[in-house]
Amino acid sequence: MTPFGRPEVITAGAGGLSGTELIILLIVGVLVVRTIRGLKKGTAGGFAVAGAVVGAILGFLFRPSVPLLGQLPLGVVITRGSSLDGLDSLVRPFAEQSFNYVVAGAILCAGIMGALRNMIIQNGSAAATAPAAPYLSTAAAPTVAASASGSAPFCTACGTPLPNVAAFCGKCGAKRS
Repeated sequence: MTPFGRPEVITAGAGGLSGTELIILLIVGVLVVRTIRGLKKGTAGGFAVAGAVVGAILGFLFRPSVPLLGQLPLGVVITRGSSLDGLDSLVRPFAEQSFNYVVAGAILCAGIMGALRNMIIQNGSAAATAPAAPYLSTAAAPTVAASASGSAPFCTACGTPLPNVAAFCGKCGAKRS
């Protein structure tokens, strides 16, 4: 006990965390750190872990109810009802089904978030490589002019030589006047 009458949080026993709970907290902490780092870097792993966490929460919220009792608490769902005995063991199938909802939600949302991340990256890279619309601003656009000696035309914006049939500069997109 602490001087304030509260039990120690780190130690096992009445009111404390058991070794299994500490391991689960450690794993959750590692997943949270990995997710935050992955989301900052934009990796698929970060999105998938974030999706798994969201899916597990949604699976837990939408778990089935036991008739006359309602939904089972988190501790019973996570252990699949393994600690239930006596008459409580009658709800073990509901605990197992609820756990399956949590796992299925985590897997589905992880896959969805990973796929969304890949679609975002593919669409973003396609937009980045697509040529920009020529001169959407109101400023005067550079033009393509013929050289003074009457030889091949060139772009006044970038100086690239152009064929006589070119309407736009292939390098910078300037319109030929």
